[in-house]
Formats: sequence, C-alpha cells, structure tokens
Amino acid sequence: MNHLHRALVLLSVAAAVSLAPAPAHAGLPLGPVLAGAGLVVRQNDPSVVEGSAIGLLQLNGNYVRHNGLALAASAGIVDFLAIEALATIPGTLSAGYTDLVTEVYEQEALTPEGIDLKQASLTASVAAKVVPVYGTLRAYGASLAYRLFVIAGGGIVGTKEPCRIGREEGCSTEASTATGMGLRTPPTVNDTWRPAANIGVGLRVDFSELVGLRAEVRDVVYSDHYVDPSLPAEFGDTTQTMHLVFLAVGVAFFI
Repeated sequence: MNHLHRALVLLSVAAAVSLAPAPAHAGLPLGPVLAGAGLVVRQNDPSVVEGSAIGLLQLNGNYVRHNGLALAASAGIVDFLAIEALATIPGTLSAGYTDLVTEVYEQEALTPEGIDLKQASLTASVAAKVVPVYGTLRAYGASLAYRLFVIAGGGIVGTKEPCRIGREEGCSTEASTATGMGLRTPPTVNDTWRPAANIGVGLRVDFSELVGLRAEVRDVVYSDHYVDPSLPAEFGDTTQTMHLVFLAVGVAFFI
C-alpha cells in the first residue's frame, strides 16, 4: 500500500509540473503547456508589433525567375491574429529568363503559341497572419521562442512586358540575350497592375526580446494578360494564372 501511495504522489507531482505555465518570453502572457521534455507549446500568440527586412528568392521560375528585397510590418489584433503589410523595395525586385526560354526562342517549333514572359517589378500585400501554435524550444541549456504562422491576404503585382526595341513606345534599348527584345511598362493600367492573392506558411524564431529570424514560403497568385508582339494575334494573346512561389528569409524586430 505504501508503494502504491508513493506512486500516486509521484504521478500527481509530475502532472502538476507538466501542466504548469511556461516562463514568460519578452514580457508576454503565459499559456498552458501541452508538451514538455524540451518542447513547450502554447496555443495562443500574444499581440506584438513586428518589423522585418526580408530577402525573396523565387522557387518556381519555369520561364522567368525573380529575386529581391522586401519590408514587412505587422500588428497584433488579438492573441492569435495579426495584420501584416509587405512590399518589395522599389528597384530591388530583379528578374531574368531561364535557360528554357533561350531554348524555346532558338527552336520556334517548340512554341506555336505565345508564352507569358512578363516580369514582376513590384509586389505588395496586406494579409492576415494567424499563429495557431507558438512556444519555446529548449536544448543544451538554451531556450528559443518560436511561432508557426499562416499568411492569407491580397495585394497587387506590378509587371513589365517584352517589347520590340525601336518599334514600340517606351521600350528599353537593352535587349535580352534570351529573347532579343527589350522591356517596357504595359500601355494599359490593367495590364501593369494585377490583383494578387497571397498565401503562405512560415516560422519565426526569437533570439532575444528584440530580434529574431523568420522564414516562409509564400505563393503570390494572379491572372496575367500578355500579348506576344512577335506572333499573330490569334496565337500571341494569352491569359493565364501565374504563381510566384517565393522563399522569404529575413530578420524580424519586434516589441
């Protein structure tokens, strides 16, 4: 009986320890512990103001590849929800054509219809950032706070289109080695600025009370209209759904 009593006492103490609140991070409210042994998971994310400097690298460039720099700022609305605005820094979103485009233009039979070779010059969005889980990682005496988040929202994408140098107004004078054409801003506003949906998932790890590292995969989805000037209208006029899937990694500053 004494052994049974001692076992029950030990189990009660262990349960009380595993359900005890985790230490607060950066002065934030405590949440219930759902897992112990080096991983503390809490169900709600406290309101926080965050600013981030981010590098973008496109992961799915079949014809056009992009990379650039962006700035983001978010403000917490409730414990698990924040609103984030993100925009690429003007002039930093660069683009280039992949080797596939060179092959297509060298062998015209590969493309009886036009392919959309417009390049993104800017992307901006306002999105809801939901934090379903956050907590603390503990290893070798160190503790790192982390937050898993989901992004969903809308925005715009600015575009530039290929053009025939010297034959179309506003065309650049520098020709692409892949297409032999220049670039220009599309003549209509609807073709220049396209509404876009933004969806993504990410992780933020805090190194201190003021700075952390964030990484996310974000898909910028929009319907694009493009007219290839080198082809007849019945072949060169295309509308298709574009996916700019970016790996975004940056430094986060928060209060």
